[in-house]
Amino acid sequence: ISIGETVSCSFFVPGKFTPITASGEVVRRADGRGAGTNYYGIRFVDIREDDKLVIGDYIKKHPEASV
Repeated sequence: ISIGETVSCSFFVPGKFTPITASGEVVRRADGRGAGTNYYGIRFVDIREDDKLVIGDYIKKHPEASV
């Protein structure tokens, strides 16, 4: 996956039972600690407003999650 690419993803926010599904642009990439592991920063471009609120609430409660 390269910076600038558009990706679709689905994930769960801890404590929630409904997945968030969104698409976005890859804006950051970092090598992970293990072989074949990478980390990505995604700027969401197609995401439901309710899901934005769920993510925002989680980050407010867990600021270390936004690093």
